[in-house]
Amino acid sequence: MTVLFFLLTGFLGSLADAITTAKTYSELVSYAMVQKLILGAIVGYIYSLLYTTYNFPNGVMCFIAGYTAIDFLKHLAEKLRQRK
Repeated sequence: MTVLFFLLTGFLGSLADAITTAKTYSELVSYAMVQKLILGAIVGYIYSLLYTTYNFPNGVMCFIAGYTAIDFLKHLAEKLRQRK
């Protein structure tokens, strides 16, 4: 149940980003926006693995992580590369 919450919250964050950045309807239904929505759900799943407590602050942070999904994944990859 917690994973589903974070998946949905990450997806909603990326949906908010897609709606605010699309200038036309055709941009909103483009392949790049669909990729962004899928990435938002993936970021929500990753966030659920990192912070599994189901509460309001983590829900808000997961929404923000979904909103900035591409930057979130780039930062996570940088942190993982630095560990090696």
